[in-house]
Amino acid sequence: MKPIYTLIAGITALGVLANPFETQSDIKDVKGNISLDENIYCYGKSSLRWEAAPGAKLQLPLTSPKQEFSFHIYSAKPIPSGTISMKAGSAKYKRTYSGSFPINFNMWRLIRVAPWEDWKPVKDPAARDVLELTWNGKTPAVFHLDAYHLSAPWTRTPNEQLPLINPRRPAFHSYVKPPVIMQKIRSEVKKWRTAPAPTEQEKESLELVRSRMKEWLSSYDKGHPVLTKAYQKKLLDQAKTSWKEYKKFQFRREGKKLHYTYDPEPVAGNDVAQRPLVHKVIAPLARLYNIPFEGNPYYKKPEVRQALLDMVEMMLYQGFAYGADHNWGAIFHIREMGQLTFLMQEDLKEVGLLTRLQWAICWYGRLLAFAQMTQSEAEPGADLLRCAISESFVAALTLPDNSANAALHAVRKVLSDQLVITGGTTDLIKPDGTLFHHGQVANSAYGPDGLYSALVMANLLNGTVYAPDQSIYQNVRKAIINLDRQQNYLDTPAATNVRWAFSYKTAIPLAPIAAYWLAIHPEDKEVGAIFRRVYQAPEQLCRGLVTCCPFDSAPGEFIAMDNADKLTAEIPAAKAQEGNFLYPYSAFQIHRRDNWMIATRGFGKHAWAYETGSFNPNGYENKLARFVSHGPLQIFAEGKNARDSGFVDSGWDPIHFPGTTAPALQLEELVLPRDPYKYGRNYTPARLAGGGNIQGTDGTFGLELIDPAIKGFRALKSYHFCGDTIVALGSGITSPQAD
Repeated sequence: MKPIYTLIAGITALGVLANPFETQSDIKDVKGNISLDENIYCYGKSSLRWEAAPGAKLQLPLTSPKQEFSFHIYSAKPIPSGTISMKAGSAKYKRTYSGSFPINFNMWRLIRVAPWEDWKPVKDPAARDVLELTWNGKTPAVFHLDAYHLSAPWTRTPNEQLPLINPRRPAFHSYVKPPVIMQKIRSEVKKWRTAPAPTEQEKESLELVRSRMKEWLSSYDKGHPVLTKAYQKKLLDQAKTSWKEYKKFQFRREGKKLHYTYDPEPVAGNDVAQRPLVHKVIAPLARLYNIPFEGNPYYKKPEVRQALLDMVEMMLYQGFAYGADHNWGAIFHIREMGQLTFLMQEDLKEVGLLTRLQWAICWYGRLLAFAQMTQSEAEPGADLLRCAISESFVAALTLPDNSANAALHAVRKVLSDQLVITGGTTDLIKPDGTLFHHGQVANSAYGPDGLYSALVMANLLNGTVYAPDQSIYQNVRKAIINLDRQQNYLDTPAATNVRWAFSYKTAIPLAPIAAYWLAIHPEDKEVGAIFRRVYQAPEQLCRGLVTCCPFDSAPGEFIAMDNADKLTAEIPAAKAQEGNFLYPYSAFQIHRRDNWMIATRGFGKHAWAYETGSFNPNGYENKLARFVSHGPLQIFAEGKNARDSGFVDSGWDPIHFPGTTAPALQLEELVLPRDPYKYGRNYTPARLAGGGNIQGTDGTFGLELIDPAIKGFRALKSYHFCGDTIVALGSGITSPQAD
């Protein structure tokens, strides 16, 4: 495996400095009583050893306090009487920024600071471009540092263990300040730990949910055979790669200490192993170890059990812990860790890892935080549902009965808060029924998968004392009906797919979404008819072929769809909805007749034009589809997907998207420069982007087009939909380009 840190260190265009402390050259610019240590390390094969007398200083290079810095630090034991103070200097601005943290932890922990956001500046004419650490303890101590990074700051979480690091930073994508949210989290932890035993009714409900979860995660003999077999093959194929990746760690023990070789180190500001460790190594092996089926050579094999326990222990040693600071992106890295905890709870308990893992997942999964937030504080989030709360929910079932009961009441509250209808650009369900993420309609992965995960949890809690408020179900149903309107068979329009214009089969989640809805509301004939139409070819619906949600392709999904298939056997498949449908929150309109669909989208002051993803050596995600909302006219033929209707990525001309008003650029001109188009969404001052319809049958759509990247490029354009006739008009086009 090629170490990623060597790649990162070479990307100077990103302004990223990564120091893995692997060779002597890595410490030539570091000052202090230091050396390299191959016995204690977080990533790679060694770390920086700092022997610190009281008052001793360690200096690390720092290019600018306008960057975030992060590093991992190890202490063999907590030292309550001592702190490490930090001072970040800026020679250019003649300022220093200061902070500190206590040593109230052992093993590795992540330190992440954006000085200009987290700390107050002090004028300092002698300031130098260094990060200086000072040990303020009463006795000498030895610390280890690893994976020192400088990078652009990103959303951090409050830090229970190191509370002084980022006291000014808002937390959890909400407006709650860290000290406030930490008080609320401590209150929730105390409530869970000291909760009384569940009542008889709660005990019955708790055991029912646990038994449902066990069946949902492991009953491969009850679902549709086509889906089940396809996913078993997918698991077995993945496991071959998983086992090879596990072997690369070269785990070995010296007494109680676990040694390993682990490349790659994480990207800046992440404190747990990269997403592939959990998603592609741990999760497949955990499922295969615990779930018997014909041809599964991994079931209950001692070496597989040991491999899983070794990898979990490594994560906990590296700093995956309750109360630890971490990047928002870490929630994507823990997907399926809740399932591992549930499936292997007895094994984890036997080796003393269960308790730490349970509480770490509930912390990283945000359940402890959102349980104490008011509804106005707890903004809905697709990522929160599909990656975080869902894993906390599964892990919480393994807690002692009193704590698990309190946790499930918290899940009930969070689901009820998350599935409200919101205005503005927040997630998840809009008043027009559209599913939002990143401030816009998001039909590829985000919105549908958030709804999907919420319905899985609601289904497992249905009929118990933990079932979410009934009032939210009409919101969910509205989103289901509108998602059906916004797709043609298994595809949604390119302009609704966030930054993946050529995402295919993005509407596949509608089949399991409808199935879970029918499990809760079997009397709903309209959704039943939608399910019958989408569920025409089960082999196309095997989500194990492309896994996004944490719950994808668990046996419970196949059981739910098989049950829905039987429930709706006598219901005729629904015809595709007809009419003209306006979605003002996303400047988006659809016109449908006779099983064909036409979609257009605009942008302006409140609806962004396009999204760019993170920059990497290959450029941005979505570096070509920046005209995807310039009033395109995407046509879906009768009952066909986008690709079958001619929208194919191979050979597609992203400059001449049908219906689009755009300058005739060369392909190389289409790629956006790195500055100022960083990761994010691009709005314009235009106030007109929307339309109307007549009794939901025919309609009109208008757009004041002001290009966000080309100064002086403007146009007025409109579409008029009547029956099978579409009139497209454009005027007032001005452009610095001739064509």
